[in-house]
Formats: sequence, C-alpha cells, structure tokens
Amino acid sequence: SLKKKESALKAFNEKDYYSSASFCFSNNILLKNYYYKEKNLSENKIKELFNNLENKSKELNRKLDLNKIETLSDLQALMIVKERINEAQEEIKDFKDKYGSYSINQSSLIKSNDSSGMEIKFSKEEQVYSLAYAEERLFSALSWMQFFSMPGKKFVMNPEQLQNSCLGKISEAEERYQYAEIYLGAFNLLDIKTKLDDAKKFSSNKEPVLCLIKSIQAKAESSAILSSIGITEENFADFINSKKKAVERVIMENSAEKIFPIMGYSYYQYANALQEEEKYTALIYLEYALEMSDLSLYFPEEKSFSERVSGRLYSSSELIFFAEGLLIGILVTTLIFFIKRKWFKSPTDL
Repeated sequence: SLKKKESALKAFNEKDYYSSASFCFSNNILLKNYYYKEKNLSENKIKELFNNLENKSKELNRKLDLNKIETLSDLQALMIVKERINEAQEEIKDFKDKYGSYSINQSSLIKSNDSSGMEIKFSKEEQVYSLAYAEERLFSALSWMQFFSMPGKKFVMNPEQLQNSCLGKISEAEERYQYAEIYLGAFNLLDIKTKLDDAKKFSSNKEPVLCLIKSIQAKAESSAILSSIGITEENFADFINSKKKAVERVIMENSAEKIFPIMGYSYYQYANALQEEEKYTALIYLEYALEMSDLSLYFPEEKSFSERVSGRLYSSSELIFFAEGLLIGILVTTLIFFIKRKWFKSPTDL
C-alpha cells in the first residue's frame, strides 16, 4: 500500500533499515500476489513454483549447517533465518495438505472432501497469496544470512547448551503465560499458547534454535500483557518511553561488553517506527527486544586455552585421577632413586 511505501521510505531515510525492510516485506507480498493474479497461473505452474520453493528452502537449511555459531549475533541471526525458513516451509506444507490431488476448476475453486466427507473449498487466490508470502519469507531468510560472522565476544553454543537454554526459556515463558491467563483467560491468549506449544514441539524434535525464538516470543507477549495491566490511555506514552529506556540500557550494557544484540536492536528500531500509529504492537516489539538483548545469561563465555587451564574447576573424578597419577609418579621416582643408590655406590661405601 501507499502508506507502507511511505513508511518504508521514511525509515530508510532515517537509516532505520530493519523497519524499512519490514514495511517493504508487507508491500512486496501484495505486489507479488497482484503479479501472480495478473499472470493467471495454471494449476501446474502453481505446483511447480511451490516445488521450486521447497527445494530452495532445503538447500538454504543445508547451508545453515555449515555456519559456525560463536557469538550472540550469530545466534540471533540463526534464529531469525531458521524462523523465516520454517514459516516458508509451513506455507508449502499447508499448500500440499490442502491441495493434494485436488484440481483447480473454472470457478477458481479447489474442491474435494475432508475426512468427514464434507465438501471443502480453497480458492485459487488463497494459494497464490500463500505462494507470494512463502517466497518473500524465504528471501528474508536469505537476506538475514548476511549477518553471520559479526565480530563480538565468543560463547559456548554447542547443541547441549542450546537445548538447555531452550528449556530454560520455555519454563520462563510458561510461568508468564500462566500469570497472564489469570487476568485474561486462555481463550484470549491462544496465539501465545500456540507459540509455547511450538516451542515444546521444537524442543522434542531437537531443534533448540527454533524452540528458543518461539519461547522468547511467548514470554515477551505475556510480559507485554502483564506489564501493561492498569496502564491507561493517558499514561501509555510515558509507559512506552520507560520501556524504551530499559531496552536502550540493556543494549548499551551488552555493547560495552562487546556483545551486540542485532535482533534486539532491530526490534527496538521497529518499535520506534510503530510507536505513533501502532503503540500496542510497538510494546510487543520492545518486549521482544528486551528478551533478545539479554541472552548472554544462558551461555558461558568461551575462554582461551590458558584461561581454561588456569581457571578450570575440576570434577571429583578428575581430581582423584590426578591425585593417583601424582602418587604413582612419586612412587616411581623414589624406587628409581633407591635402585640407583644400590647399584652405583662409591668404593668407600663397600
């Protein structure tokens, strides 16, 4: 839309590139959707484009596995890329589940029967829009891959550590959700519950990075509700400003420690762009920013070899093994000493 285009240009001129890209993303979907409708794509062509998209998403996931994740910037880039790819793949899966062996007839409806025998219909327009959305999501993932290998402090981010951080975040998110449920009821929190369930599913499937971003989102959205309870329209602007200052402080503290939270900063910028016209959405993005800017708590800092040797805390089994080795060494040295004295005595000793 014209409004989104103006917002994108305004953000770009202010060097707020994440916000600009976000506004462009929405517009690009609309433009691509319009383009495909004008092309009047055939049934086979729609299938072909979805198949191509599926192959590209798999290839992108293979490339991701080659990236070494060492900094929190790397991790945040990985989270956002993984999420974008997953969203594209969900659209592809949804298309296949609905489409199956269905055919598009002259009335532009896909017809078949569901498991209960009832006739179901899916419009061709829905399929084209889904295709446009999936393509843009995958392009967004590709763009975010440029943020890998940013300089910064290195942390231990092995699969075990990622899984532990995922479980920790799920626990935090679940606690916040339960508090929010007391005030609003489960029905009004279905979207948050879905994110929480997705996080648990990804954890079970050993996909800790996707688990982490979904649990972060669930916790942030619950926090947005809880922190705004009792806030009136008159003082909402002051409330938002205080939340922004909290985000700024966390980002500055991280930056001082050579930890740049790329996603936290991007969400903060986007919240600024939304503040005037979509203040409640802005609040959610500020909560995202807070959560994304404070991930160092979950990962130990990677140390150099000399630091590991000098500062390492040994386990009890390692200490026992070390002590046994030391005693054996002392015993062997003592035996050699006495053997030498026996066989190499001086003539005055005979």
